[in-house]
Amino acid sequence: MLYLLTKSLHILAVIIWLSGFAALAIGLLTPGKAHLELLHRWDKRVTNPALALVWVLGLILAYWGGWFGATWLWIKLAAVFVLSGLHGTLSGRTRRALKNDSTDQLQSLAKPALGLSLLLVALAILMVETKFY
Repeated sequence: MLYLLTKSLHILAVIIWLSGFAALAIGLLTPGKAHLELLHRWDKRVTNPALALVWVLGLILAYWGGWFGATWLWIKLAAVFVLSGLHGTLSGRTRRALKNDSTDQLQSLAKPALGLSLLLVALAILMVETKFY
């Protein structure tokens, strides 16, 4: 029962995190100061805590499942690590743009981030669902 509750919370946190990540990336395509401030506040208050929960609950599940020796888990962890870094990059650029009052260069990372994130999410899901390796 505790495992299923933890798994459900992990999935919910993943959905919240990835939704916030996508909203931030899409929001950077048409940056405006008020719009970016709203996205930044949401990122700090909702998306970042969800990311922390994803990692904590995911590692707990991996420990309980005894999967740390499995190749599929390490591939998934690598994908989630890159996704986390990509989110941090977008979040940091947004924060700096608001601080410097310059939104000119935000669009350059948004489109590649969206494409790469779709591939990495697909890889993570494939690894979990198929336990491919």
